[in-house]
Amino acid sequence: MDPNFPPALNIRPLELPGVSHVPDNQQQAIAQYGIAGRVWEASQPLIRYFTPQNQSFFEPPCPIFDHAGPKRIIELGSGQALASLHLAQHLAPEDVLVLTDLPNVVPLCRHSADAWKQDHNHGAQVFVESLAWGEDIALVKGLGPFDYIVMCDLVGAADGNGRSCRSTSHTCIRLCCAPCCSSPNSQS
Repeated sequence: MDPNFPPALNIRPLELPGVSHVPDNQQQAIAQYGIAGRVWEASQPLIRYFTPQNQSFFEPPCPIFDHAGPKRIIELGSGQALASLHLAQHLAPEDVLVLTDLPNVVPLCRHSADAWKQDHNHGAQVFVESLAWGEDIALVKGLGPFDYIVMCDLVGAADGNGRSCRSTSHTCIRLCCAPCCSSPNSQS
């Protein structure tokens, strides 16, 4: 069974007023990639957290912006990667952001990264790699080691991502913002 298509999947695209670059292909992406094709609710607060001008509102603030020197960041379960690509625009050209997802979702991640690159001629270097939850990060070894791990709205993935976190980074930013009141089968 494909984990992106749970039984009775019934989700709609998410609208995020005031957030730029929300993909307009969510309905098509949901049909093709299931839950990986939807932009999830945690994207909006994560985008605020990944905006340097907002750091005074957070305790603690995002440590990525205080990290001196080149940074290497990996996102597990990227899907549309809206928040991570927002972060990429605030990073330096020597920084690396790696978007990962299941092999059948990599084309969606690549589409999002390519669209982002067309609109931004600055920011981090962005790569897309196949990586299932819990797989050893050695599969993306040429791009690591990683300083930070980003996870956004990964429902039911804690065990596998814990294994990936341990094999990936000394610093693990666990940004798992799962909606409390909805599920992949809800109307939201």
